[in-house]
Amino acid sequence: MNSPQNSNRFMFFLILINIFIPLFISIIFLALFPNAVENANYLLIILIMSSFCTTILPLMIYSVFTRQSIFELIPLKKLSFRNISYIVLLTFLLQPVGMFVSALTGIFFNNDAADALQILSKASIWQMLISAALVPAVCEELIFRGVLLTGYKQNSRFAGAFITALFFAIMHLNPHQFFYAFILGFVFTYFVYYTKSIFASMLAHFIINGTSVFTIYILKIYSNIETQANALSEMSLKQQLQQIGIIGIYAFFCSILFYIVFKSFKHYNEQRKLKFMIPINRSAPVKTPKIITPCFIAIIIVYILYMSVNYIIFPIIKKYI
Repeated sequence: MNSPQNSNRFMFFLILINIFIPLFISIIFLALFPNAVENANYLLIILIMSSFCTTILPLMIYSVFTRQSIFELIPLKKLSFRNISYIVLLTFLLQPVGMFVSALTGIFFNNDAADALQILSKASIWQMLISAALVPAVCEELIFRGVLLTGYKQNSRFAGAFITALFFAIMHLNPHQFFYAFILGFVFTYFVYYTKSIFASMLAHFIINGTSVFTIYILKIYSNIETQANALSEMSLKQQLQQIGIIGIYAFFCSILFYIVFKSFKHYNEQRKLKFMIPINRSAPVKTPKIITPCFIAIIIVYILYMSVNYIIFPIIKKYI
């Protein structure tokens, strides 16, 4: 049976392979193809291979070792048309909040995801959608709102949403994406809770990533992406804050609408009695499993060490070499 302890162990394994496997794949490609870093086709292959090796393969291994089928680990209920409509609307209302947080953190940290999308923009729109939107949406949701979330089903909904959102933010392995990935991951969890379907979070995840892909693609068609990127990087702090303020106002009103629609979404699914959490027998006391385990602490330590080395120590060394 899945548990917080098993989910924490699995996450510890995931963070290690997510640090080393993509690096290993990139080194091999760069050794074989020196120009791979600037080649969109090579980057597509690297992204897809990395996604498979860091999500699907570990999921298969976990299923074998725990002797649990995919159907036990992942909620695969079919979405109703009304729920699909809710998820699409809620995701578009949520996106400005992510944009606001992203713009705010962009003052302090470089947007590595945007840099990767600029290279991918040399590929076709379908290649971009598959590698940067579809593959991450499917693979990452199977892990975070699937396997990991199932391990916390005996805990409160808030605890499960918070921990899986934290792990989702950590797994992006860069400071710029941490905060908005946490917010998105937290909301995605409640989509799964109320619909009892992993397809709800997959759809939302695809919309978020797909919108970014279409934005980059449109910029490629109607303007020079590198020129746009340089213009943004040369903006003064005052100009950035003004832009963030405008996005913030837009995000605030979208948040109000999101809250209203989410209440309707929640009521609709509660009426249908589609609840992901296992019902608790109130006639007998239930011991809530502990979330903070040695593996959980190890995950935090590894993440802090990685971030310190990659974003503090290496830049200092690079500066003086």
